[in-house]
Amino acid sequence: MEEKKREIDGYQFLNKRDYVKASREKEVVEQMKGSVNWKNPSVAYKLYNKILDKSSFHTIIGLYFLKELREIIVQSGINTKEGLRPITVKKQEVQVDAYQERYEGLKTANRVKGIVIAFLTLIIAGMLGVSYITPYTVFTNYEEKIKDQYSAWEQELNEREAALEEKEKN
Repeated sequence: MEEKKREIDGYQFLNKRDYVKASREKEVVEQMKGSVNWKNPSVAYKLYNKILDKSSFHTIIGLYFLKELREIIVQSGINTKEGLRPITVKKQEVQVDAYQERYEGLKTANRVKGIVIAFLTLIIAGMLGVSYITPYTVFTNYEEKIKDQYSAWEQELNEREAALEEKEKN
């Protein structure tokens, strides 16, 4: 089965979720490029700030468009690199923090599971040890009752056999 390529503008996305986000951002960027004169430095400056205010872009596709706007603004002389607000990349940091929290939670859960398993193993080992050491089992009383019943039957059969033999002799 051929693996689907999740590629946009030379960038390959490893999972479907990131690919879908990048596709949406590409559509938005294309729409902006088609409807707004984004190469005009004053329009680029307004668009740049508006996008940063809304935190609209999170993938490389949107962030690259922001970089293009930034270069237009700096080249035109409207603002300097130091004067412009930086492009914030926070989505990846949030994911790392979320994964770190989840890892810590799973680590604690695994520790608790290990303790419970060890405790249950000790209980089972203790039960096996007690059953091995003691001569009595759960079925000891039943065994004794059955033995008594068989011995009573045997005694009754022996008495009948003796009575039959006596009758045959007579």
